[in-house]
Amino acid sequence: MDWVIIVFSGLALIVSFWASYQTWSNNKTSQEQHKVTEEINQKQFEKIKEDSLKAQHLALNPSWFAGRMGKDHWWFGLLTVNNQIIAIKTINSISDDGEWLEVILLTDDEVPENLKKSDLKFVCAVADDRRTASVRVASVAMAFELVSS
Repeated sequence: MDWVIIVFSGLALIVSFWASYQTWSNNKTSQEQHKVTEEINQKQFEKIKEDSLKAQHLALNPSWFAGRMGKDHWWFGLLTVNNQIIAIKTINSISDDGEWLEVILLTDDEVPENLKKSDLKFVCAVADDRRTASVRVASVAMAFELVSS
C-alpha cells in the first residue's frame, strides 16, 4: 500500500512539474507576443503621427507652398491675384489658421535687373532694416523662383 502512495505522489509531482512548465511556457509566449504587438503598435503610431503631420502640412500650407521656401534664403516671387509680384527671401512662418504668411522681403536692389526692366510690378522692402511683412495667403496665386542657381 505504501508503494501505491509513492507512485501516486510521484505522478502528482510529475503532473505538477508539467503544469508549471506549461504555465511558464505560455507566460513566455504571451510576453513575446505582447512585445511583438507593442512593436507593431509603436510602428502604427509612428505612421499615424507622420500621416497626421503631412495632413496638417497640407491643411495649413497653400498648394503652391514648397517646403524649401521656409528653409532657404533665396529669391522667390509670390504672384498675387492682382498681378503684382511680392519679392521674398524666405517664409518665416504660417499663421495657425493658415491664412497669413510672415515673410522676409527682398529689397529693390536685390531684385534682378532683367526682371525690373519688364512690365512686372514688384513689391519689395522699403529699406534693408524693414524686411518683415505679412502676406495674406488667399491673395497669392502662385510662387516661383526669381533666379536660377
